[in-house]
This record gives sequence, structure tokens and C-alpha cells, in this order.
Amino acid sequence: MKQALFIALMLFAFTTASARSISEVFVDEASPVFSKIDKTTRLDMVDYFTAGQKKVVHDQMDGDTYIESMTDDYMKVVISTSATVEIRLVDSNKRAIIVVSTTYLLPAADSRIDFYDESWHQLDSRRYVKAPVLDDLLVDVDKKRRSEIESIVDFTLVSASLADADTIVFTPSFDKYLPTEDYIAIRPYVRTSVVYRWNGKRYIPSK
Repeated sequence: MKQALFIALMLFAFTTASARSISEVFVDEASPVFSKIDKTTRLDMVDYFTAGQKKVVHDQMDGDTYIESMTDDYMKVVISTSATVEIRLVDSNKRAIIVVSTTYLLPAADSRIDFYDESWHQLDSRRYVKAPVLDDLLVDVDKKRRSEIESIVDFTLVSASLADADTIVFTPSFDKYLPTEDYIAIRPYVRTSVVYRWNGKRYIPSK
């Protein structure tokens, strides 16, 4: 009995010790996402943020870069006035996966989502999420209305936020690039956002 308890405690200690915080993931030299910022500078950014201050890195990534928010498993980094990066750790089969949402803000917000293991080896994103397409962003449309909207919307731009735990909130950006008249015409049929939830294996649309 004592031996079984000892083994259980050792396994728990190992699991706890092997788990990494988002700040450790951020400063990891293996990161391809923040490779233009050296490790020492990233450590300074974390230290300053923890102390309640903002460490701004100038011209390292074509703009002023700083940490906007950070928790144990989430971080948002402003890259410049035209881009942000969000990273979050999620649990999958007793291992952590790094989710990265890179959002480009000009001319309208549009995001790319990538997945990595804890050592920053890239994973096949198709295994973990299928980003929403036009039909997923529409509500209360019949076939005729769908065709009319499709004729207005040449391409679908969607931002993806990881700010809420275990979710990706996709928000369409039609209002930022369509002519005002066109956007007013489709607005009643466009969802404000679409929420996908992490089920331990992948992100799926929330019902």
C-alpha cells in the first residue's frame, strides 16, 4: 500500500514538474513564432509584465512589440499596430499542446491558427480545428439569400481569439472591408461570432 502511494506521489510530482507555464513556452529558444526576439529580451518582457510594467521592444519585428496580457496558460503579444499573437496551452492525452493565433489587423482582422507540441514541433492543424467557412457564419438564410450573400462576399476574413479558456472565438470581419451598403445588406444574416470548444482532442463548434 505504501509502495503504491509512493509511486502515485512520484508520478504526480513528475507530471507537475514537467508541466510548463506560458512564460516558459514564450521564452523557449525553440519557438519559431518569436524567433526575432532574443531569449534575454523575452525574459525581460516577462519580468517587466510580472512587475506590472510594459517592456516595449522596438523594431525587432517591424514594430513595437510587448506583452498585453498573460496568465499561467495564456499570453497575448502585440507585435505592431498591424498584428497580434495569442498563445495558449491546452491539455490533450496527458500532454500539452501550444495553440497559436496570429492575427493580421490590416485592412481587416484575419487570423491564422497553428499548433505545436511543447517542444515547438509543428503539428498538423487539420487534426485540431476546421476553421469556419461562410456557411458557418450565416444564420436564417435560404438558398436564394445564401446566393445573394455569396455574390457580395468575395472572401471570408475571420479573427480568432484564444482569450477564453478552452475556446476559440471566431469573429467575421466583413464590416471592415466591405462597402458600407453591402455590409448593411448582409448584416442581419451574419453571426456576431462563432465559438469552438476544446474537447480534449480538437476544437469543435459549440452548439
